[in-house]
Amino acid sequence: MKLTCDRYVHCNGNSRCGTSLKGELEVTFHHGKTKHDIFSESSEQIKPLTKEEKEQKVMEMREKIRVAMARKQEKEEQEANEKERKRRLDGRATADMLERRRELEMKQAAEQRRRDKQEATEAKKRILEEIKRDREAFKDGQKSPASNVVPTQKPAPVKNTSSNTDHCNLQIRLPNGTTMKEKFKSTETLAAVRVWIEVNRQDPEEFHYPFALMVPFPHQTFTEDDMEKPLNALGNLFLMPHITLSSTNRFSGLVPSACLVVARAKSF
Repeated sequence: MKLTCDRYVHCNGNSRCGTSLKGELEVTFHHGKTKHDIFSESSEQIKPLTKEEKEQKVMEMREKIRVAMARKQEKEEQEANEKERKRRLDGRATADMLERRRELEMKQAAEQRRRDKQEATEAKKRILEEIKRDREAFKDGQKSPASNVVPTQKPAPVKNTSSNTDHCNLQIRLPNGTTMKEKFKSTETLAAVRVWIEVNRQDPEEFHYPFALMVPFPHQTFTEDDMEKPLNALGNLFLMPHITLSSTNRFSGLVPSACLVVARAKSF
C-alpha cells in the first residue's frame, strides 16, 4: 500500500488496535512491535505540528533512545556479570577437583608407604624369629646327651667335617673400622646374616647406606636370589668355622682369603 504524507493510517490487524499512525516510519515501527500487517489509509489529514509540538516530539524520541540504550547497557552488564560468575564457579570447581585428586593421591601414597613399611617390619620379624629358633635348636642340640655307645668299642677315625659345617663364626668389619662377631648355623640363610647386621650394627648413621655382600677372593658377589639360600649352599667359603665379614666402601691392603665383604650397593 502506497502511503501519502498528509493522511493518517489506521491499523486493522486487530479489532482492538485501531492505532492511528503518521507516515511510513510509524507504520514500520508498529508492524515490527505488534506484527500487525493490515493497514488502511484514513481520510483524516495530518495536522502540521507546531513548534512546541515538534520540540516535544524530539524530547520524547531522545528519551526513548536514552531508555533503550540504558536497557541495552544494563542487559549487557548483566550478561557479562553472569558469564564472570559462571567462569569463577567453573574455575573453583576445577580447583576443588584438582585439590581432591591431590589429596587422594597423597593418601594413597601414604597408605602404600605404610603397607611397605609394615611388610618390611613383618619380614624382618619373621627372619629374626627364624634366627632365634635356629639358635635355640642349636643350643638344645649342644646340651643333649651323647648317644649311647659301647665303652670298649673305639670308633673308627673319620674326618672332622661336621664341626666344620655345623656353624661358622662371622667377624664383621664395618665401614668405620669397628668389628662385630656372631656365630651362625650353616643352615641359616644369608638374609638372616644381613638382617642381623642391620639390627645390631652400632656404627654411625652416615655409614648406613644400602650394602651388598661379596667375597673378594675368589671374587663372588651375592644377589637377591642368594639371600634365601643357606650358608652351606653358597660355596666352600661358608663351610669354614671362622670367616671375616668386612663392611667397607673401598678395599685397601690385603684382604683375608676367607672374607665376606659388605660394600655399598648401586641398586640393592
